[in-house]
Order: sequence, then C-alpha cells, then structure tokens
Amino acid sequence: MVLFFFHIFAAIKSYNYENQIQTLATLLFLCLFTLSCNKSGNKKESEVENMNDHIQDTFFDTKFGASKEELIANFKKHDLEELSFVNSDDLLHFISIQSKKFSFGGFSWENLTVAFTNGKFSAIQFYNAHKDKAQSISECNQIYDKINQKYNFLEDNLNDSTIFKQYVAIDHNQNSIVLTGCRYESMGNEIYYTAILSYRNDSLFNAVSDEL
Repeated sequence: MVLFFFHIFAAIKSYNYENQIQTLATLLFLCLFTLSCNKSGNKKESEVENMNDHIQDTFFDTKFGASKEELIANFKKHDLEELSFVNSDDLLHFISIQSKKFSFGGFSWENLTVAFTNGKFSAIQFYNAHKDKAQSISECNQIYDKINQKYNFLEDNLNDSTIFKQYVAIDHNQNSIVLTGCRYESMGNEIYYTAILSYRNDSLFNAVSDEL
C-alpha cells in the first residue's frame, strides 16, 4: 500500500519576528513525502533488496513514538525553538534559537519539521531552501555520499518534474529514510530548490493509512 505523507512546511531565512510571517507567506510550499512509492511500500520485507538492519530512530534524544511534550522539552535542550504561529496538531516546525542554522549529521540546516500520528512522534524532516539549483544538487550529492556509507539505498526514479533526485532506504523495523532534491514555486511565484532529509517510522502510520 502506498503511504503518503503530505505536509506544508516553512523555510524561513529571516529571524526577525516581524519579517518571519512575511517570509513564511513567500516560502510555504507543499511537499510530498513517500516511501519510494510502490517500489518498497508495496513489497514484503523479504522481497525488498538492500534491506538495512537499523535506520536511525532517535533525534535530539527523542525516539519515534515519543509524546509531543517530551519532544518539545528535549528539542529545547538542543536550542531548537518552536515556530508556534505555523504549527498544527500534527506538525511542529523548529528553528535554531542561537543561530541561523543548526547542525545534524555533520550538515547545517535551516529548518526542521516534525510529524505526529495519534499524538506520537512519527517523522522528521531537515531541509534548506536555495535559489540556485546547482547549489541544491551539490548539497544532495554531499548528503548522499555520506549517508550512503551508512545505509543501503535505492534510487527512486519518480515521474515527477519537480523532483530531480530521490533516494530511499528502509529497515526491518519499518523505519525509512528518504533524501529528496526538489523544485517548488513559492506563493510569490519565485522558484526555489531544496534538499530534504526525511526519517519516518511507518508502523506508526498503519492505523491511518486507509483513511481519506
């Protein structure tokens, strides 16, 4: 079964509060997060090639399945601040309290979005936005070169002109990691390019996968 995780997330380049809402209105965009479409999501575990033993499931001292309260408290200890004015019940957005970017996995990130399913931490995305496509492609390649040393990936050739790169890895515990390079148009009709590093636990999505 194909599991789709649609969400809207903000790439915010200004940290002056008065400018945040204006920047948010310009950069909000809709992103599709899939588990390799039909390539891995519809296959039995024994049929999937390059299955990983374990994919990371803990971020900033918070494991998939944690409550929203626990996650917020732990993230704050790592100087990550909620953007409460864009949050919803199922999605929380964070930026660094101390600086424009924060570090994860040896790379610098501007933003992250966290998803909850039935009140449980179920997915996380790290992302940057660029005006230059070459910069985004270079960033995707650098991230892939590093994480490919740790995980076995499949390249996902989607029939989607807005996605120029996507790699997927899954493990025996229904954890997945997706690296996506994509193009999107802002509400101000400007073109941006982004590298998105996504982690998800699919067992937490099963209870709602058949809902409209």
